[in-house]
Amino acid sequence: MSEIDRILRNYNRYSGDGLPGEPVDAPLPVGDPSSGVHSIKREALREFGKEVVDRSAEHSATAQTAAATVAGAVDASVGAANLAVEKSEVAVAAAEASGLAKFFDTKADADTALAGLSEDQLVEVLADETQSGLRARYRVEAGVFVFKLAIGTMRASQNLAELADKDAALGILGLTSKGKELVKAATAAAMRTVLELKAGALAALADQPKAEAGTDNTTLMTPLRTKQAITSNLASSALGRLYAVVTDTKAQGASGQAHTANTWTDHDINTVDYDPDSVVTLSDPSFQFDRDGYVKISTTQRDNQAIRLIEVTGSVVVTAGSSLSSSAASAGHAAAVGIYEVAADTDYRLQFIHNTSNLAPAVNFAGRAEVFLLVEFYA
Repeated sequence: MSEIDRILRNYNRYSGDGLPGEPVDAPLPVGDPSSGVHSIKREALREFGKEVVDRSAEHSATAQTAAATVAGAVDASVGAANLAVEKSEVAVAAAEASGLAKFFDTKADADTALAGLSEDQLVEVLADETQSGLRARYRVEAGVFVFKLAIGTMRASQNLAELADKDAALGILGLTSKGKELVKAATAAAMRTVLELKAGALAALADQPKAEAGTDNTTLMTPLRTKQAITSNLASSALGRLYAVVTDTKAQGASGQAHTANTWTDHDINTVDYDPDSVVTLSDPSFQFDRDGYVKISTTQRDNQAIRLIEVTGSVVVTAGSSLSSSAASAGHAAAVGIYEVAADTDYRLQFIHNTSNLAPAVNFAGRAEVFLLVEFYA
């Protein structure tokens, strides 16, 4: 088979070709890829066909073995045709020269020629209209074509030479436009761009609302989002999440707000202590929030006091808080507490009434400001 291998080799040069600088480790029937694709000359094909015929006439047993080998070579050549146009032409020429296979452009052409074909004749249809345009093989059995197989997914309309065009080649695989872009991406950065991922990302990342809600089970959590989720959930209560804290804060040693006895007075509220989402608008003594929610209010005064929440625009009393009295006249502290529902973008004021004009005393702890009012906002 060395002569057959030489004639049907894949590439021009091969080990043992007797020419100067012969390649190493490039045996037949493949040869050295770097030397270029081998194009079979007509003279070589005629020589090959003559050798097959001579051997068949002289040694029938040997001829059958040779025919089987040639048939294998034909199959290999046809398979290789899916990779290069040149090999496809070689395979067809070799198969027809040996008489082992007949080629037809369409199934209709093959049907027309059926009467002239011998029993067990192998037939290949290049674009079989009965097999969705695929290449297909048949064998003549009892005077009819018997389907054997479809060869790959190539169709006649898909020229193998077009495989040099990446889009055409990837289209044969049935990839979407996004899939083609991903396969053609030359770097990891390019792949991330196709997938619309940030640098270093492997999948979609949770934003802060998703992290805090804790209901999404498809996105990834970064360390920052994990911290935000924990902080948010730890800050939650039956009223909802704690969004802000505002206070009436005065310097260390300062007494509480001056007021008139037995008169409703707007309470000072001058400091935003906690507002990570910027929900508070504060204009002492008024305050508002950018969303609906609840406020929990506590204030301290000596003797007897009560509190209430006022909606400023309509001067409406939203509701009254607790009325408390200290147990020791002129000495004890009464802590009044209230929980109120508030609406978004609405100005509110907290008012208190006290049975005397005495000021709430300072505790005067070193390094600590005096806090006389605490308002917590939940939503």
